[in-house]
Amino acid sequence: MIPNPLVKKLAASQTVLGVAVRQARTVDIARIMKTAGYDFLFIDTEHTPVPADVVSQICQAALGSGIAPIVRTPNLERVHAIHALDSGAQGLVFPTWRTPTRRGTSSTSAAMRRPATAPWPTACPMWSSPATILAS
Repeated sequence: MIPNPLVKKLAASQTVLGVAVRQARTVDIARIMKTAGYDFLFIDTEHTPVPADVVSQICQAALGSGIAPIVRTPNLERVHAIHALDSGAQGLVFPTWRTPTRRGTSSTSAAMRRPATAPWPTACPMWSSPATILAS
């Protein structure tokens, strides 16, 4: 298992800095952002049409560069979470639930809910409810 530098910093109560990847389509973004001092890439597949192969390539480049790739899935379907994790994502963010009934019924959210003892703060806007994150 590849260590997640983001979780280590958060567990030590250190500040982490991330950048949203929306238009970059090459693996160079991982090295550039690591060199610029970022701790994680936030690859948004909900609001941008990033193909699965590009997500996989960026995740692999990020892992090789020592920067944690976090992927927001396009919807709550379990297959998207599995593909992101198989591609090397070290964390997941699920899109906002629009109705209370969807919130408790998603098999993805039930299987990957953030543990109550997670080492990172829940006040972070990107990770606050109803989004869910899983960090390995």
